[in-house]
Amino acid sequence: MKLNILKTYWKESLAYRAEYLISVFVVPMRFFILVFIWSAVYGANQADVIQGYTLSNLITYFMISTFVFIAIFNDVEKTLEKEIKKGDFLIYLLKPVNFPVLEFMKKIARRFFAILIEILPIMIIFILFFKEYLVMGKIGFFLISVGIAFVSSYVIYLLIGMMAFWLINIRSLAWILDFAIQFASGLFFPLNLLPPTIEKILSFLPFKYLIFVPVNMYLGKYSTGFESGFTNTVYFQLLIQLLWCFILILFACFVWKKAIRRFSGVGA
Repeated sequence: MKLNILKTYWKESLAYRAEYLISVFVVPMRFFILVFIWSAVYGANQADVIQGYTLSNLITYFMISTFVFIAIFNDVEKTLEKEIKKGDFLIYLLKPVNFPVLEFMKKIARRFFAILIEILPIMIIFILFFKEYLVMGKIGFFLISVGIAFVSSYVIYLLIGMMAFWLINIRSLAWILDFAIQFASGLFFPLNLLPPTIEKILSFLPFKYLIFVPVNMYLGKYSTGFESGFTNTVYFQLLIQLLWCFILILFACFVWKKAIRRFSGVGA
């Protein structure tokens, strides 16, 4: 049954592929801007390495972080807010349909489609203009980490969407939280370029495991051996990432039970 759901939403993505055209133009533009800004920073400082990143490392970081962002992108909070405001969420209470599971299947199908449509333009740009900066990374651990990040991202934005059960209109708040999550995840730059105090605070939050950690796994920043201790290995990072994912799922289940009791059928 779940496979049929995936097929249905895959076909839906094909039918509404025009929605992805904005990202096809916007995402490469964002990549271009970041690359030129940081190229200027390296040039102005006449530096070959900044905080352990060469310019090649950093440009590759932006390319891979863009790929990860596309792969884990989520807007389930917008869907949930809309269903609650319109009162259509009542359908999920009257029928044996689990909203979080159904939306999760939808996101899987749409992200596969987005990966095909949105990543290709960036790859073409990179090959045409920046291929000399490409750093070949470690794919295996990276893909595992992205898979975990996808689940965590979905749960985080589902939790944001649940606020609509109490606040009804969460659009502005969701936008602010989305920007904060992108910043804390390392989408705009590697987190270790931040002041040590801020970096340390962010290290206690789950957001860096959405983008920063997977990208650094690709770049080989974490060891696969135990010479420098377990905490410096890729295995430790994956363990903490899994732990955060598990905690987020448990918390979401708890909040979901509380949230659906708040639903009053507004707009129904």
